[in-house]
Amino acid sequence: MKKIFFVIGLNVSAKEVKNMCVYGDSIPEGYGLENQADNFVNILAKEYGLEADKSLFNYSVSGGESFGLIEQLHDTDDGILRNADTVIISIGGNDIMETYGERLMYFANTYKKDLYRAGIKFQEYNPVSILSQLSTAFFDAKKSEAIMNVFESASDEYTLGYYKKIVSMYEDNVKEAIAYIRDVGSEADIYLFALYDPMSVFPIDMPFFNSLHENIGVMHEYVLNLAEENEKVYAVDVYSHFDGHYLEWTNILKFDIHPNKAGHWQLYSITNNAIKDAANETKESFAESSTDIFESSFEVEIHENKDYIVWIIIGGMVLAAAVGALIIALLKNSDK
Repeated sequence: MKKIFFVIGLNVSAKEVKNMCVYGDSIPEGYGLENQADNFVNILAKEYGLEADKSLFNYSVSGGESFGLIEQLHDTDDGILRNADTVIISIGGNDIMETYGERLMYFANTYKKDLYRAGIKFQEYNPVSILSQLSTAFFDAKKSEAIMNVFESASDEYTLGYYKKIVSMYEDNVKEAIAYIRDVGSEADIYLFALYDPMSVFPIDMPFFNSLHENIGVMHEYVLNLAEENEKVYAVDVYSHFDGHYLEWTNILKFDIHPNKAGHWQLYSITNNAIKDAANETKESFAESSTDIFESSFEVEIHENKDYIVWIIIGGMVLAAAVGALIIALLKNSDK
């Protein structure tokens, strides 16, 4: 016998974002922007008609690290998180910058007298003040030697291993956050932001900076893998998208790693595209599963005896002729 499958195509509309929760650090908080309307989170809210504290809940805080991500989630009312259809997580920059910054400042204070003698002044507990010296240090032999001692000390075997340990903990923290969101009962689409690397604009070949770039790359791979391994989790690949555009889209020339207005519009664009891609993926997946449903529901057995097929064809022709004759008769009656 043969089986004939009747497949009904279904049209699944694009996803509508109705309730969004955002977790992260100073980037989704909109640090450094003159107008918060330019924050990519708020641009998304306008795109989807979301209202702050009613359908948009932004729990991001400057200085936030992945270690505090669960705390941000705990601060969310379970009902709000459960009702969210979209969750954005943009965090990790402070994990790595604080870690590298702390070690840098530790060794800067160790060599404080040597730095002062070389004419290098810095603010305590502010690694940016040390980094800002790099633009001139290598044109001055005394400065160069003094600052190299700091970076070399911050690149010993123990410290490089410490950096890697912090990075591995970042992955664990994000995994725990995903599990928590699901445990609350939320079925939201989760969008993980990959960490970008604006420091790559400075072509400095030192173990300290090489380690920094390497570990940011590792964190990027973590995000891609988490998206691959978890259902309804999607990577927003800021790392690749911003590569080569840091001078345009961040304030890195001021030794500020944050995105500027143009950068936030780029974040909005790639996040919105990720949301649309997720909707299309859901649509394709639903269409495939629907095909299976309708195939199994409408299976028709037809025996191999060709007489059956002939009678089916003849019966169809007779039915079509009868319907045609009826339509003609109705038309003639309406003319009268």
